[in-house]
Amino acid sequence: MNKNLTVVAIYSTIFEADLAKARLEGEGIRAFVANSNIIGMNWLYSNAVGGVRLEVESHNVTNAKEILSLIKLHEFEIESVETDWGNCPECGSNRIEFVQDNRGTALTWLLFGLPLLFPSEKYKCNNCFHTWKDNSY
Repeated sequence: MNKNLTVVAIYSTIFEADLAKARLEGEGIRAFVANSNIIGMNWLYSNAVGGVRLEVESHNVTNAKEILSLIKLHEFEIESVETDWGNCPECGSNRIEFVQDNRGTALTWLLFGLPLLFPSEKYKCNNCFHTWKDNSY
């Protein structure tokens, strides 16, 4: 193990540090959480000991800081993924998500007493949050 560890982020809770650690390890960067045992015993010690520190090896500092900055911007993918669903009709973004709405199932259960499945298929833009149905078929 490399002895040269550098602090790349400081968190007030163990939960936040563990999520960031998992994200870094998912990208192939070994990360370590310091002070988690002390703060786990009493969370009020977080400010006294300097918070939960997320450390990485010195040669991975720039990559780790880039990934953590994407998390703060709520951009969880380093490379954008193109979809075949086209663009949003409102803003023109290509950040489209396919959503299946099953609220009709609960309504048929209440009215008829049996679970008939009438799912509603829609698309949702992750940029402006506009939803629409695809009328191409």
